[in-house]
Amino acid sequence: MNSDNRVEKACRQLETVGSLRVLEGLSDAEAIRVLTRFLEQGKMAMARRILDAAARNLYGMRPEFRFRACRFLQEACREVRMRGGDLSVVEDLDRFLGALAGEPDPLVKKSMVGLLGELLRFYLSSGYGEEFTKSFRTLLAYA
Repeated sequence: MNSDNRVEKACRQLETVGSLRVLEGLSDAEAIRVLTRFLEQGKMAMARRILDAAARNLYGMRPEFRFRACRFLQEACREVRMRGGDLSVVEDLDRFLGALAGEPDPLVKKSMVGLLGELLRFYLSSGYGEEFTKSFRTLLAYA
């Protein structure tokens, strides 16, 4: 089965079954394509579920999961922004900034700073002034 077919199948299964487990067999790029399909169809609740599941891994115990979640959310944020979507990939900015401040793994921290950069672009292009200011101040601390 090719990538397009896997993405289509996952979209259908997610809508009928409702379990995010259908994404487990997909690559991150394919999962992001599922996310963008839901955004394009205006199915924000389903897109939000995918983003929230990835965001939960930002706060997990294992650094490799935190790193992968950062990379996934960074690309998802880029895709949402490029499509003109108004859906933040990180719902709880304060929690994310706290996790960034306390991150012990340098590779994960670097990835989180990259995600923060994408969030800044999103906040700026979407008119989220308060979130932009808070994120920008944090990013300056890492410059």
